[in-house]
Amino acid sequence: MTPYPGKSIHDVEWAIEIFRPLLKELHIQYVDAKAKPCCIQAARYRTLVINGMARCLVAIQAQSIPNGKKGYTTSIYNKKRDLFIFSIVLNEDLYQSDDVELRMQRKALAIHEFVHCVAAMLSVSVLGKGPSILINQLKERLKEKLVVTASDDFERLIAALGIVKKDEQNKDIPLPLFNDKHFRIGFEDFQDDYADLYLNFLFSYRLLLDMLPKDWIAQLKNLIKTNSIKDLAEFFNILIQRLREEKAIGEKFAIQRMRSFIPRLIKEFLLTAK
Repeated sequence: MTPYPGKSIHDVEWAIEIFRPLLKELHIQYVDAKAKPCCIQAARYRTLVINGMARCLVAIQAQSIPNGKKGYTTSIYNKKRDLFIFSIVLNEDLYQSDDVELRMQRKALAIHEFVHCVAAMLSVSVLGKGPSILINQLKERLKEKLVVTASDDFERLIAALGIVKKDEQNKDIPLPLFNDKHFRIGFEDFQDDYADLYLNFLFSYRLLLDMLPKDWIAQLKNLIKTNSIKDLAEFFNILIQRLREEKAIGEKFAIQRMRSFIPRLIKEFLLTAK
């Protein structure tokens, strides 16, 4: 899908299209805990520049964080460079290996922090060129919105996503765990729900189609057209394993999302299947 910077409604689909390239370049699954921060300037992306976010930079790094904290996002305005710097910091204990379970955990938390960055960048796009009094209001609001993810919240998050088994006290943890208010700053022009945006950054319908080779799409279209329930189930089981290994998406969450995509898949593929 081609990004559409001129779209008047700034919804989840719009946000996924313009921010996903930046998210991909951060390589959140594989940040080296001993390396320098991975820093990406928004000015590298035409759609972000068009939408007034050229003065933003997003960084991610792993550090030793005391007191059982798992991650947080900081915001700094560099007056000399006229640059808003948003730094995602994750606890280095999430980077002990590249096992799929740890990759799923750090992806879940890194994307949570990235949504905080998105809210901040959208606020910059609205107020960033305004008078200094508005810039100061934005800087103060960003300080107020600094939220540290504690270990308890992190454990609930990965349990809700099915990355770890739930204990008896957490039998049913609904998604999304963090609501729109948790992320929203108040200045941004974003009509949709940030909680839904988080889920879509983890696994969206567009991500599903983008990762399927052409022969897989042709096979899926045929299975839907012929209503081959058993073969469809086998197809999705294989796909779920691919999602786990390649995209660090847990089985429970993948199944939930796939179920939500089925009506759209049927509508789209039945109309196009030959």
